[in-house]
Amino acid sequence: MEDVNTTSGDCSASLDMGKKSQRQRSGRKKKTQAQDPHNFFSEAGIGCHIVHFDAPWLLGSEPFDSDDYEDDVAFPDIAVSPEEPHTLSIINASDHTRTFYVTLFHDVFDGQGKKFTKGTTTDEEGVTRECITFVVVARACTMLHLGMLGDDVDLQEVHAELSSDVQALKLHPDSQAFDPRNTYSFPLEGGPFLCTQGIEGSFTHFFAESCHAIDFRCPVGTPILAIGPGKVAEVRQNHTVTGIH
Repeated sequence: MEDVNTTSGDCSASLDMGKKSQRQRSGRKKKTQAQDPHNFFSEAGIGCHIVHFDAPWLLGSEPFDSDDYEDDVAFPDIAVSPEEPHTLSIINASDHTRTFYVTLFHDVFDGQGKKFTKGTTTDEEGVTRECITFVVVARACTMLHLGMLGDDVDLQEVHAELSSDVQALKLHPDSQAFDPRNTYSFPLEGGPFLCTQGIEGSFTHFFAESCHAIDFRCPVGTPILAIGPGKVAEVRQNHTVTGIH
């Protein structure tokens, strides 16, 4: 995970003020094709809102060239405008694609004034709260404006509770590779079981290390079976943190 910087400053205004007036903008790189959320059962992640490069509900997106700005301009990863409407934005000022998981415990509205659907998360103390998580994949040198917070929101409280995970996106070198000799038995006894996310799912399975993972929803107490000759050596069942956070 990379260091994450947040600010309550107006990111658009900050970028304008730091721009080198005498330097011309360079040519834009070709945009990466937007991807609709796929291979993920959305009802398994209520309150998660996914955007890979673009989405119809985005307030807007702005490519920029960091070379057009003074060297001492600091680009935050996440910004909330202090002026109404309080726009929530992510900023990828790097030269590579990055992923942003951003969780808020306040209402967020789209461009039509409609609240984004909330889900729930349970912490280590067993406390369950409503929240919204944005799952964002952003191309290099791009700002994405995700939504607006309420006019009467306490911005200090928003920043104190906001949780985020920002990483460089490393893709699998050959995600479509398949060796028919590598077939395995089903690892769960009973069923049927709902597959909530498949290979290259747009929620969490687009990273190199999770590309070929498959998620199933199954009742507590479901027997875990060895997928080949041998025995199940370990089952982790002590995690108490759940939900979309």
